[in-house]
Amino acid sequence: MLLSTKIFAFGQDLCFSTTPDVPIYNCINIPTECRTDRLSFEELQRCKELALNEALTVMFGSSPVNGGRSMVHTDATYYLAQLIGFTPAEAYQIAIYDEAADTGQYNAFDQEGKPLLTAEEIQNCSVNRSANKKCLLITPMLSGIAKFNNNSGGMLLHLPARYADQPTPPQYYPTDYLATPRLDKYIANLKDWAFGKYPYACVGGVTNQWHQCVVSTPFHPAVIHGYIPFLATDVAQPVKLNAVLGEQIINEGNKDGTTPTIYSSQIAAYVYPHRGEFAKLGIFLHALQDRYSHHRCSDVSYLLPTSYGYEAFFNCIDCAQGIHMLSHGWEVGTKQSHANLIQETDHTIGPALSATYDQLLEYAATHGIPIKRNLNKQDILNELLVPLSIEDPVKRLNSMVKLFEAKGLTPLPGHGNIPAMSDVIFSLTEKAARY
Repeated sequence: MLLSTKIFAFGQDLCFSTTPDVPIYNCINIPTECRTDRLSFEELQRCKELALNEALTVMFGSSPVNGGRSMVHTDATYYLAQLIGFTPAEAYQIAIYDEAADTGQYNAFDQEGKPLLTAEEIQNCSVNRSANKKCLLITPMLSGIAKFNNNSGGMLLHLPARYADQPTPPQYYPTDYLATPRLDKYIANLKDWAFGKYPYACVGGVTNQWHQCVVSTPFHPAVIHGYIPFLATDVAQPVKLNAVLGEQIINEGNKDGTTPTIYSSQIAAYVYPHRGEFAKLGIFLHALQDRYSHHRCSDVSYLLPTSYGYEAFFNCIDCAQGIHMLSHGWEVGTKQSHANLIQETDHTIGPALSATYDQLLEYAATHGIPIKRNLNKQDILNELLVPLSIEDPVKRLNSMVKLFEAKGLTPLPGHGNIPAMSDVIFSLTEKAARY
């Protein structure tokens, strides 16, 4: 497994710092002139290099980053869930498991970028999640689905290659990736798991004719081989993918066996007192959001069966980290208008949030969540894009909090006018579910 102590900041937009004078900053801190795709070839090359260098500095350099999060995976998901009808406690759980799929574990920070739990408290929560109410603010470790895990198939949750024998991009973008389950098998499999159709999710979404996870046998090693493009501005250098098929691992156990491996069908007991249903929904939404965010790469990459398992082929140009990181820079903190971004290729936040809204609405309708009246999807998404488009990270976060308050919703703990240890969030210990 690839490992970095700062992996949380690789694709996040809000980075929290230990430096008092700059406590919050943009993780991919590209200049304003790079926050558009209306660039000449020379400008594009320069901006790709800047974006990649910024990301690598946060990951492996001397950056003072102390934590971070994506405002799409966390703040926007939390906002949409509440607006549709989920309680703040339910919406919070969905959002933090959405974020934890990237970071391995969600750790809570307040509006000033300060951690709400100490390192000792986080460690204690890993031993006994029920001992301290503060543990409800964070998730347990989800190493099996983390984006740098090349053994458990975690990488594929974030970069799901299409199931075909050649690159098969959609006829148009944005598209509904859930409408093509034979091509976007992993997304479809994760939705079935999240919505309760099947009790498990499968590595890469690979199942047999009975919808069971394909597993390795002595006569047929079921492994996904391939190379993930990495660490290059244009034509990327490969990192080996060697994911063993079977039921998706949520958290890897210790080699000495003192900590067991947690599989997708065991997630409810593992995340308790959080609700397993909402953890699954958050993980599925993360994969769906990433399908749009990383569509430039995933649309032209493919995975097909071979005599020794499956082979994944990732496009080394469209998946190179220079354009990947610059594309992240074109998301949160960038104007999403047609004048600034070509909508048919580089506008990803709007389509991702639209799909998120649809899936939250469908889940609520099918799982007994009372849906609020008079919802206007397009107005909701337009309002949400306003704060997300603000380049300055402090102003962006403050604007998002004001939007929560203007709609009568509960901001994240430690944000707005509610206390850090909100009774609303903790109410789930007394009322774990309403259905």
